[in-house]
Amino acid sequence: MGDIPFERKITHERICLLEEEAATTVDFTSSALAEIGKDSYSVLRGTFDQWLAELAEGAGAEYICGIPVEELVKDDSGSVVGIRAGDDAITAHVVIDCEGVNSLLAERCLGVARPKPSEMAVGVKEVFELTEAQVEDRFLVQRGEGAAMLFVGDCTHGVVGGGFMYTNRDSVSLGLVATISELEESDTTIYQALADFKEHSAVAPIIRGASMVEHSGHMVSEGGFSMVPRYCFDGCLLAGDTAMLCMNLGYQVRGMDFAIASGRFAAEAAAMR
Repeated sequence: MGDIPFERKITHERICLLEEEAATTVDFTSSALAEIGKDSYSVLRGTFDQWLAELAEGAGAEYICGIPVEELVKDDSGSVVGIRAGDDAITAHVVIDCEGVNSLLAERCLGVARPKPSEMAVGVKEVFELTEAQVEDRFLVQRGEGAAMLFVGDCTHGVVGGGFMYTNRDSVSLGLVATISELEESDTTIYQALADFKEHSAVAPIIRGASMVEHSGHMVSEGGFSMVPRYCFDGCLLAGDTAMLCMNLGYQVRGMDFAIASGRFAAEAAAMR
């Protein structure tokens, strides 16, 4: 595990209940969090995903990025036999569609229904640069260790959703997630809620003096098992966000492990074809 680009070992799990001018935080830590199989780590996806891509290339995979796939190519029987990107077509015995939660190819080429606004959330995240010592001092953790925090309440101004904060080696990831249908009926926006969230007394001291080095947005499926679509087609499998594999219970949020596991299972099934 030494070469995996982990940021910090998570030794504190915190839930913060926010009011407009108050906060109550529950902090859980245990020696069990250090046990093999029960331990968890924070990662930065840009670094972590590049490491995974290099592992795949080392195993013989060809990694092509920056080319949008426009169509799943089918034969006369309707079986998926490849993909089309611009004027180029690439054939394959099996296509594994992992295009993400906004799965336009699955909708257009496989007939997968578009999720309802009540089943989808929009998330925004910003990364703030701090020194390693500042991260450890502000989260009260030992060297190399970190904390994961979830926020509920006023952070989304009454809209169904919540906030999160994760410690990296020398930065902090901070953001909000809110249900799209709720935002449509609200008088706030996710961006205004994030601006106010960063000014809250439970958050502002943590990012005081820090430089914001990254801003990103992402849609999240949150309809649970009932919104998982058909994911096995003739010549094609769905995995990850395309298969809507995300668990969002407020106090427990899981998605990356489901994405990795489903990608592995899809690859193993494809290899047996």
